[in-house]
Amino acid sequence: MLRTLALALCVAGVARGDGRWVEFRSDGISLFTNAGSRPGRETLVVLEQFRHALGKILGKADLRTAAPAQALLFKSAKEAEPYAASGAIQTGRERIWIVLAGESPLTPALFRDYARLLIEGSTDRMPAAIERGLVALFSTLDVARTRITLGRAVPPGERDLDWARVHLLAVDPEYYGKLPVLLNNLQRGVDEEPAWRNAFGKTRAEIDQQAARYLAQGSFETVPVSGRPLSPADIPEREVSPETEQKMLAELQREREVLAEYGKLIAEGSVASLERAAALLPKRPEPHFLLAQRETDPNRKIERLKTAVSLGRRNAAMWQALAEAYQAVNQFTEAARAWRSAEQAATSDADRARLRAARLDVERLRLDYEEAERKRIAEENGRELRKLKEQAIAELRALEARVNKDQARRDPNEKVVPWWEGPAPSGKARGTLRQIDCLGRQARLVIDSEDRKTVKLLVRDPSKIVVVGAQEQALGCGPQKGRRIVVEYFPKPDAQLGTAGDVATIEFP
Repeated sequence: MLRTLALALCVAGVARGDGRWVEFRSDGISLFTNAGSRPGRETLVVLEQFRHALGKILGKADLRTAAPAQALLFKSAKEAEPYAASGAIQTGRERIWIVLAGESPLTPALFRDYARLLIEGSTDRMPAAIERGLVALFSTLDVARTRITLGRAVPPGERDLDWARVHLLAVDPEYYGKLPVLLNNLQRGVDEEPAWRNAFGKTRAEIDQQAARYLAQGSFETVPVSGRPLSPADIPEREVSPETEQKMLAELQREREVLAEYGKLIAEGSVASLERAAALLPKRPEPHFLLAQRETDPNRKIERLKTAVSLGRRNAAMWQALAEAYQAVNQFTEAARAWRSAEQAATSDADRARLRAARLDVERLRLDYEEAERKRIAEENGRELRKLKEQAIAELRALEARVNKDQARRDPNEKVVPWWEGPAPSGKARGTLRQIDCLGRQARLVIDSEDRKTVKLLVRDPSKIVVVGAQEQALGCGPQKGRRIVVEYFPKPDAQLGTAGDVATIEFP
């Protein structure tokens, strides 16, 4: 017990560097340090001016990292080493940690990582060449309190076309001030050619040719950028208690353990392990994306993919999977939006062209689907109509067959007295049966009466109609062969069907 306590106190002494910890806060980042008040304040000012300058170029007034950023400035690299094993910038569950050390902690490598972190946290995907050029350009940013100098050349081995293109657009008087216009258009998803012409009046190919010549000449100017009116003296200091200090450092160590556990769960890849990974780091998109790939229910798959893209909006593969999932259930409007986001998130010209073609093809798929649906519905309606007609004809023929059977058994000289329990029909039509219209389970008789008028009568229920004297073949739908007929009916006009009443009895003299 005593040995364990002694070891803990020893570690605490190393972590503090035998110095007190203080905190400085700005609106974009908080910084904890045991290196002293002056280095802490000056480091925070540089980080804030860096964020401000990059925001001006990107056309973003207030750049932010994807999660709150917290910097730890250790007095020495030895003190920082246990916490920087995973890199100077580490993305944890609730915050992003920036681990710094020494008298000059802000190196070009740190600036590259910080620029990339701010771009990914605050912007939609731009072409990869543009993002690489911006990161390289800002790796050499020079900050002296409120004076910012942009454009110091990177080492010769790092000078490529991506860096030269953005450097030219940022410092050349012909283009200075126009670069934010291009970057804003690209972030909004405007196609590259119109975006370049809108910003510079030139195509990207023309700018690339000029950038290649600019790179070859080897002479690179710098340009001042107006900084924030922020002085180290303006930043208040807050002393950190030993308990808070230890809690903070323990949290950072725990983050490393969590990241390692998360990596193992992702690598294992089972549904159970991916569910645990999603619970462990709920702001990471990968578990949701991998779970969606294992999902068989289309709607649940879409919901998982929507969660994934909400957490990883710069991932083209995730947007493509969502677009394909929407297409699989014929939701073409949503699919087109997802294809557009996939195109925006693509990092290469070839991928952008492929995804653009898929997006444009959605309209053809939608039209093909709608045409197929129209044909299917028309065929179903036709089959149903034929079924109803055939059923009505069968019922009429069955009725006629029953009447014919009864008639054959009856004495020809017997007077037929129809049996009827209800009210007696008051209407009677004599004439020639010209047409029978089948109307589903009903039928309409069209009679040319003896007084040279056309009478239309409705058979509402063939099973309740009394038919007398039907000796010929069964009645069928359509035109009739001039058969003489006497119909008794209940006067009950139906304006929609054009009938004068409902048939009670039918007699064939």
